[in-house]
Amino acid sequence: MSSSAPKQFSGNSVTLKINEKATFEGLTVKLLGIAEDSRCPRNVNCFWSGEIVTQISLSSQDMEQTVYLGDLGVPIMNNSKYGMDKNFFTKTAFVFNGHQIRISKAEPIRETTQKIKPSDYRITFAVDIYP
Repeated sequence: MSSSAPKQFSGNSVTLKINEKATFEGLTVKLLGIAEDSRCPRNVNCFWSGEIVTQISLSSQDMEQTVYLGDLGVPIMNNSKYGMDKNFFTKTAFVFNGHQIRISKAEPIRETTQKIKPSDYRITFAVDIYP
């Protein structure tokens, strides 16, 4: 799908690949990339589940912001790849111009036998109107 043609939300959620975008109630969400994927592979017993961190662009009316959105909200200690000087916590939900966005699903599931190509990621976002 062309990155210029927005996808449609189904209810309040949409699944995006990298560089796809969708609009919901005046909010446009674009998946810019996967910043980190430390999720535990399917065939491994891990002591924690890991996290996926996405980089997304949000725009509404004349406002635009790029944020890192994760599914757990854990501290990121090696943040030089994010262009930041200090450690920070990823956000599990982000409020932007009257909308709250969060990750509800990340695919494919990690395997120890193969690396996930950026073009294979499918991230489902849920958006709610925020009072």
